[in-house]
Amino acid sequence: MNPVSLVDRVVSGYADIGGEVEIYVDGELKDTVTANNSSVYSAIVPDIQRRSLVRAELATASTETYKEQLTDMDLSNIPEPLSRTLTAVDSFLNNTTWTLQSSGTNTSKAPDTVNTRDTQSINVTAQAGAAAAFIRNTTFNANLNSSVATGIDLSVFVHDIDTLKQIVVYISNSTTLAGYATMTFKKSQLKDGFNEITQALSALVVTAPFDLANPITTIQVRIEPETGMATSVSFDNIKAVKAQKGNVVFTMDDQWITQYTQAYRVLDALGLKGSVAVIQDKVGAPNYMSEVQLREIYGKGWDLLNHTKTHPRLGDISKAAQEAELLSCKTYLDGKKFVRSSDTVVYPYGSYNDDTMDVLADNGFTWGRSLIDGLEVDNPNGNYLVRAYNLTPDRSAADAQLMVDKAIATGSTIVFLNHKFGTDDDLEDSMYWTIQRIEELAVYVKQKLDENKVNVLTVSEWLVQERV
Repeated sequence: MNPVSLVDRVVSGYADIGGEVEIYVDGELKDTVTANNSSVYSAIVPDIQRRSLVRAELATASTETYKEQLTDMDLSNIPEPLSRTLTAVDSFLNNTTWTLQSSGTNTSKAPDTVNTRDTQSINVTAQAGAAAAFIRNTTFNANLNSSVATGIDLSVFVHDIDTLKQIVVYISNSTTLAGYATMTFKKSQLKDGFNEITQALSALVVTAPFDLANPITTIQVRIEPETGMATSVSFDNIKAVKAQKGNVVFTMDDQWITQYTQAYRVLDALGLKGSVAVIQDKVGAPNYMSEVQLREIYGKGWDLLNHTKTHPRLGDISKAAQEAELLSCKTYLDGKKFVRSSDTVVYPYGSYNDDTMDVLADNGFTWGRSLIDGLEVDNPNGNYLVRAYNLTPDRSAADAQLMVDKAIATGSTIVFLNHKFGTDDDLEDSMYWTIQRIEELAVYVKQKLDENKVNVLTVSEWLVQERV
């Protein structure tokens, strides 16, 4: 039995058919019914199964007759998953056509039939002392012009992120790389294991002569290790992407008061919503949002995410302590009826380890946001290392707007992250972004929303959008 709690006419949670559902109005328990009571739940049982998010309304607090059944989210307003047309460029199945270009005996390549999502990748290794290792394929006749592609996807397996500095991809109209364009993926954008990474073609760094309008004949992939280390990457797939719409998700960590007084004011005025990561023990503390303020933004459709009880570095504490931190915050959020995203986690300081991943999986958490940089193309459901774009003082409103454009071009999701909001005088503190910048970004996002080029989603809406 998995009860669904409904409070203030807003419901959220999980229910099996036949499970009990508690009905609350203004925080007071009014009724308990079973989810298979057709006279009450005939309209919403399918959504309990499919969405795990439901809502019911009572005619009045005194009568306990049901006026209507609606979903917690207006499903008619949840957009379809982003459309991405993918065209295969290369699957690294032919080890012969990819030739080792880096000189010396301290770099190598070899077929990899283990770390692949089809039948083979090609593993490129740079031993300690090598500046880089790279392989090149000159047998292409690929079109990446604007009628075919707006971005490129790269699938790679990183064997040890601590040893890797960056990956660079070159595309060229010339077999000798006389002119080329590059895309670079730094360590901050990568993680151990499989990485699905994307880049807008408009963001390529071009060295003349090169023209996307002409056929691509050559691709080179290069890995660069950290100084003095050996590193290894298995390249699995390159695809061209054609897209014209992206997702924007605003997240804000720690429930700082300026998120309420500034960011909420700005976004709400434009009809936009966000998601706030809540530290249980900081609710109502000086300079933090109160429960009343959290309830206000939650009632406007904002999500409240799980940011632990006391905000420790999860990667530095025991598995049992991590579990206690996360479950305590979830219990708090559920107890306050902030249930829509209590099972989604934001890691304090971006700190996590293998134990963290196990705790999330063992306790049914649905989503985790990291500090890995960049655009997200993976399904967010069950994704515990969602990428984000941290709006630190060195990143301007124009930088953030460019990330929106890249999300549109690649059919991906940009998850923005903020902490505090202030003026230019506050920017010596890395936690701040200016009020002017969030206003400029919000206006730009609203413009793209009106042009039907982006969806603006909360975390729970994103999960519903992509739920299989």
